[in-house]
Amino acid sequence: MNKYFVTVFIYSNTTKLGRIVANKVYDKYHESLVTEGKQLDMIVEFITKAMEQAILENHRLKRMTIKKYTGGNFFEITLGSSSIGYDKFSFTLSGHIVRHDYCEEGGEQ
Repeated sequence: MNKYFVTVFIYSNTTKLGRIVANKVYDKYHESLVTEGKQLDMIVEFITKAMEQAILENHRLKRMTIKKYTGGNFFEITLGSSSIGYDKFSFTLSGHIVRHDYCEEGGEQ
């Protein structure tokens, strides 16, 4: 099973909901290792739950769109405004495959 090193890039030109969710995602996933499969789906679930929680706390926030792309050696998850255009992206979470893993089996969880 492949492992990916995750980095999160936060964009400043976003909505209030985007800032709230981006900070939560950054705190949890920036510079971490994840495995392919179910853990990638868990990242999308975490983003969805963080967005839903923020909307419950402030009903005026507008829902954003999650996009996921997986390639051969990487994956990318973005959160952006539902309107057309690229000016309101909240963050980009990208994972690049770990080519050499010298850690012991069953390392820190």
